Amino acid sequence: MSLVLRVLIGLIAGLLLGVGIASSHSTWLVRVPGWLDPVGTIFINAIRLAVIPIVVSGLIAGTASGASPATMGKLGRRSLALMLAVLSVSGLFGLAVGLPLFSFLLHPELHRPLTLPLANGLLILCRRTYSKPQLMGRCCRSSSLL
Repeated sequence: MSLVLRVLIGLIAGLLLGVGIASSHSTWLVRVPGWLDPVGTIFINAIRLAVIPIVVSGLIAGTASGASPATMGKLGRRSLALMLAVLSVSGLFGLAVGLPLFSFLLHPELHRPLTLPLANGLLILCRRTYSKPQLMGRCCRSSSLL
């Protein structure tokens, strides 16, 4: 079995386990993620500890071994253009998804129902997952959104 397949199976199993725990409403099962949270924090910090120095040293070594200033300038311009393009696409995606979801925050007097099926599905999932009023955000409590 390939590594990619094993990672995908692990991700799907973790997702299903998390949804099962959240929907069970069992008091002891709901506490389990809190017990495992320090393990996850240590794991993420260990990854940061290892990855950041490797990336920085690779950037320094790559820059130092550059052939000529003209080549480095060309590489820098292409990198900047690619970064700006990715940033623009992600910003447009965020606006396209976020504005319909949270338009009631900008204009609360409108209280129009959302028209995107994805937004309505997310709100329904939010309501089902967090059934206690103190855990729900404003977007999940407002019945005028659906």
